[in-house]
Amino acid sequence: MPITLATLQSKIQSEVQSRINARLVKEYDAFHELNRISESRRKNNLKGIIYYSKWLASKYPSMTLYKVNNRELHILPFLNQYRKTAKQDPEEKWVTTWNDYRSRLIHFFRWLHNTKMKGKASDEVPIEDWETPDFVRIKKQKTKRKNTYSVSETWERDEILTILPYEIKMRNKAIIATLWDLDGRNHEAAKMKNKNVRYLEKCALAEVPFQTKTGGGPAVLRMAFSYLLKWKLEHPFRNDPEAPLFCNTRSDHLGEPLDPDYIWRITDNLKKRIKKLVETGAIKDEKEREKLEFLLRTKKWNPYCFRTSAIREDATYLSHFALTQKVRWVPNTRQASKYMAQTLSKDVVNTILAHDGIVVQESKPRAVISNCPRCQEVNPLEYDICSRCSYPLTERGFQQIKEEEDSMKKQLEEMQKRQQKIEAELNSMHHITRFASLVSASPDGMTIDELMMALKSSELEKVASDMKRDMDMTITKMAGGKVKVQFAYQAAKVKR
Repeated sequence: MPITLATLQSKIQSEVQSRINARLVKEYDAFHELNRISESRRKNNLKGIIYYSKWLASKYPSMTLYKVNNRELHILPFLNQYRKTAKQDPEEKWVTTWNDYRSRLIHFFRWLHNTKMKGKASDEVPIEDWETPDFVRIKKQKTKRKNTYSVSETWERDEILTILPYEIKMRNKAIIATLWDLDGRNHEAAKMKNKNVRYLEKCALAEVPFQTKTGGGPAVLRMAFSYLLKWKLEHPFRNDPEAPLFCNTRSDHLGEPLDPDYIWRITDNLKKRIKKLVETGAIKDEKEREKLEFLLRTKKWNPYCFRTSAIREDATYLSHFALTQKVRWVPNTRQASKYMAQTLSKDVVNTILAHDGIVVQESKPRAVISNCPRCQEVNPLEYDICSRCSYPLTERGFQQIKEEEDSMKKQLEEMQKRQQKIEAELNSMHHITRFASLVSASPDGMTIDELMMALKSSELEKVASDMKRDMDMTITKMAGGKVKVQFAYQAAKVKR
């Protein structure tokens, strides 16, 4: 996980043992701020010189950075500790690390020898006039490895669409999809503002700010379009054109721009969430689970790999000029040629397969948004039901609505049965209460004819089962041909 600038600055005093070196590193950091060097490059340079200072203290405890002047004793041993054998690192990934630290050391000692050691201020000597000291004139290591990520480690667009439904926050979904559409770096997405996006009917036109690494430029947002529309509804400052497009939603930092390093955390947390769902058996669909297990096992889950993957896919159908323009490279760059050399266009693949007699079916591009046929609302592809009018967009959505309707119908039938039962109970209680009042009116007893008249009057003869259930009645013969009726009344229990 990337480290923040503040954390690096706090480590200067604790990890650089020499006070002289620690003060020098702080001045070097201040030089970056004075010259408005990007935070990303500033962090990398600072991290490199801190690691080198620690190594120097372990090898030469009394030596300061001012006294470093020997390539074989003071520079190469530090770089060569990152070397690995072909058995240890068959893909030669160590070369990238070796060259990276080489460039950091060259930059630091160029700054030190052209400004500090000459008694000049950091902004007094233009960078283009700096001279490189002889002891850091070190050749760059070469490797045949063309890319940081292998083909199996990079993503396809359909695979990105597979993992997006498992992201909880709409903002994070929009960020991941935007990175893909931009072929973008994480800091490019973090620097975008609301005013940098213009929403059209089925896509959005975006502008990457000029303060980014390659100076910004235009972009078309397709996969991100539907997610951005939904995120816009949640954005706390959606009506402010100067507000960050992707902002913090925590109450204590509401509306603040996201740190570029936080986007690394988003992709890492998404991987952890999906891994947990797979391990706990929460994903029931076997094919879906197998696909996610494959992605967890083989892919690199970080913004830089998303960028590399998007460029590789673009290289399969765009021309050299179009790819250069889309990725916002300068016209004379060799980057486009590098990516196109690593990929085969779809036409080339189909031609090769057709030559060998392999039937190639015409594949239609997978849609990245879902338009509702009823209300024309643009929905993310993962939606089964329209977010606006609840119209089913997929077979799964139709089944979901049908199940909900069947459930509601069943609940309605149960409610009607309960209502009929309640009405029957109330009707029974009404008849019994009426009969009880007639009996109570004759405390000295009544004749059989009077008893039958009371039963008939209260209609209890029609609800004998209710009387038997709710009333325990005893008839006792009395003198004069009369009878005395005694009963214990039990109120019916009505369930609500």
